[in-house]
Amino acid sequence: KNLCDHARHGRDICLELGYPEVAEVVREHVILSEFSLTRYKSGLFFAKELVYYADKRVRHDEIVSLEERLEYILENYGKNDPKRYRLIKENFNKCKQLETVFFSRIELTTSGIQQAVAVGTF
Repeated sequence: KNLCDHARHGRDICLELGYPEVAEVVREHVILSEFSLTRYKSGLFFAKELVYYADKRVRHDEIVSLEERLEYILENYGKNDPKRYRLIKENFNKCKQLETVFFSRIELTTSGIQQAVAVGTF
């Protein structure tokens, strides 16, 4: 089973409900079709990148670090397949780069998100 099946399924649901713009964001929440570190460094982030990042920081209903989420994804979806492990790790490496650039531009830390959400300031 492909890692992106639920992303495509989510996109299809959004399209059926008449939300084509949301559908494209949902389609890319697992793996981005385009990764532009240059654009991110210029301060330009699209909704799809922010949703992609958020997806990597949430495990069920809990905000976790990228490292914790990577461990969970490898454990549950890696299926002891070296190729799958490599692809997942490459995807998380891109997410780590996105995180570094994004948080260099805002007044929050990666660990501060949990607290900000908990107290309702974010």
